[in-house]
Amino acid sequence: MVTLFADFFGNCNLRLSLSAFIADLLEYYRIHISQLSPLGMVRARHLEYCFRSQEIVPTVADFRRFYQMHV
Repeated sequence: MVTLFADFFGNCNLRLSLSAFIADLLEYYRIHISQLSPLGMVRARHLEYCFRSQEIVPTVADFRRFYQMHV
């Protein structure tokens, strides 16, 4: 079982199953989806939508160019 913020599905537009990009981000940073804040999910999804609107496949390297993860 996994506990998630309800905001992931409403405000963050998360849909299950996860996209490959989100799965790659979670794997790269070695975090579980339940450890990601709603704001972090919004940022990741926003970058993904912007890239996909330009017909570019987003990667973890692209995400790292624009954002830095902080504890």
